[in-house]
Amino acid sequence: MNKIIDRNYLNYLFKSKKSILILLFMISFVCIPFIGVLLHSSGSDDFSIMYVIVMSNIIGILFSIGLPIYLFEMLYHKTSCDLYFSLPIKREKLFCTISLYNLIVVISCVLVNYFLYIGLFSNSIHPGLSWVVRYVYSPSIILFSIICMQMLVTFICIRSNNILDTLFILGGHLLAPFIIYAAVNTFLWTQIERFVLGTGNYISMLVDSLFVDFLEYTSLPFVSFSIIKDILSNHYVYHGTSYIFWIILSIGAWYLSYRYFTKRKAEASGKRTDFVLGYPYIIVVVTLGLIFLALSLSGTTVVVCLTVIFMLYLFMIFFSKRRIALNFKMIGLFAVLLVISYSIGYACVQTRGFHMIKEVPDMQNLESVRVQINKYDEPLYGKDVYAIEIKGDDLDELFKDTANVHEKLLSYTSNSYENLQIAFIYYYENGTYSERRYYVDESLLKSFVGDYFKKYADHKYQKKGVSVNYK
Repeated sequence: MNKIIDRNYLNYLFKSKKSILILLFMISFVCIPFIGVLLHSSGSDDFSIMYVIVMSNIIGILFSIGLPIYLFEMLYHKTSCDLYFSLPIKREKLFCTISLYNLIVVISCVLVNYFLYIGLFSNSIHPGLSWVVRYVYSPSIILFSIICMQMLVTFICIRSNNILDTLFILGGHLLAPFIIYAAVNTFLWTQIERFVLGTGNYISMLVDSLFVDFLEYTSLPFVSFSIIKDILSNHYVYHGTSYIFWIILSIGAWYLSYRYFTKRKAEASGKRTDFVLGYPYIIVVVTLGLIFLALSLSGTTVVVCLTVIFMLYLFMIFFSKRRIALNFKMIGLFAVLLVISYSIGYACVQTRGFHMIKEVPDMQNLESVRVQINKYDEPLYGKDVYAIEIKGDDLDELFKDTANVHEKLLSYTSNSYENLQIAFIYYYENGTYSERRYYVDESLLKSFVGDYFKKYADHKYQKKGVSVNYK
């Protein structure tokens, strides 16, 4: 152990920076067990343990962001950088010692206060959560968030040359995935009416699957809170792949930080930061996302928004370069991003969401299906409605029959709200649902779907789990 860290310097850090340790511990104490006890004493037992788990993760992430910036700030000033590099400690040991101090402080402040609350109220808090969740799963996720976040933040701290760049680059990396998520989500919601026949939550399944998967591999805080949410709701979702991805990525980032720290020159301190994953990455991703948001608009508003985005794009470039200089390369990059965004958006509309947005959703993992008919001015779940609900085990054949009816009905849809409305609602085992609503001429609808309702009004189907309200 003494080969990779310097114990004397580690002891020095604890003595010289004990005020930081005390401050962080007190913040953790107030935010985690103290408020948790207040919630518990007010009778909110179930909510108190949920609050403690979530707040422990929040505090762990915030400390893992702030403490590395504070401890590696000496790299941003040439005088202090020369001082630290002149210490009789090898750079390898210096880096590992500071990183270990980082981990010890954050982990001890967060987990000690977490277990302090759990230990006091372990027999009375949230009976729905087992001791494995309280003592193993939850602290493991909190520990995972702390370690991975510290490694990733350390990489940005070491690769940046001044505190301002560190804060902007770190903030950009945290926000960029959500900007892309919001941009694509908004674009699909606004463009979907151009290539679907009915109304309903066409992209909700994409949001719950594809978009969520995107965030799980681009945002560490998102994946950690997703796992905690699933644990607290007793709804198990496999996150193993993203879990392993972030561990490998964090280890790789920490190793690169270690290598760069050992070769870093004091002359770089205070200069502008220019590594690829810094401003270039953030400028491209943020601009691309904002262009997608602009393409969700229509008319002259698009031109106005694109102009504002171009000004913001130039500001980010000028800020990263610390000077105002306009050239064809900058304009060309923005033009390329604009063409890429428009091309993807056009292809998305022409291919119906790249063939992922379907009128008839997938039939896999269905729990039940509901089909109902009502007039345009009647409530969707009114009493005077033709309705059939299929729910139960071994009903795959009935589900497929409903899907066939749904598929054939697409040829009879109408845009007139004066016609009858038919709704197909597919409920899935994971709690999500897909809803499709169409307007169809009354005479066509009765002749086309009438046999379907009459067929399942038979008592033999009702015994299998089919409920029919048919006139």
